[in-house]
Amino acid sequence: MKHIKPFKLYEGDPWDNSPSAPFNIDPETPVAYLEFPESKRDFVVLGTPGDNCILRRKSDGSLWVLDTEDISLDYHDYLYYYPADDEDDDEERAEGYEDEEYANIATAIINSKNFIYLGGYRGWENRGDEMRLFKIDLPLANVLMSDYSTKSGEEYRKADRLLSRFAESL
Repeated sequence: MKHIKPFKLYEGDPWDNSPSAPFNIDPETPVAYLEFPESKRDFVVLGTPGDNCILRRKSDGSLWVLDTEDISLDYHDYLYYYPADDEDDDEERAEGYEDEEYANIATAIINSKNFIYLGGYRGWENRGDEMRLFKIDLPLANVLMSDYSTKSGEEYRKADRLLSRFAESL
């Protein structure tokens, strides 16, 4: 009978199990350059159907809509990004932080000194590139309901129900 020579199974390189290896480190927590603490935010996000965000203002309970189309161009500092590893890397936008971003942006807009209030449907129809935040009135609620009712998904149905209850309360 031949003698079998013992051998050691390959267990990987020492750095494979190292917790400090780059592939074993979770990405850093995303950061926003400008943000309000939860207690200072004046808005709560109720839904983000399409390119708009429906918000409720904490101070008076009124409903507002924030136009979020191309929002990164104007409000880059309020968006959450993962820190870049070095100067040559582009920042990667973090997903799942939209509610905080939109609440921060709406609070910043309404607290700004040059905030012009063109509420409701009239403001919505005449909005320019600089107008982003509008207080919802009945005609605007009807426009938003018609836009969102054609969409599918639970978030759209939630926004549709919310706007329907708002329209009924007026």
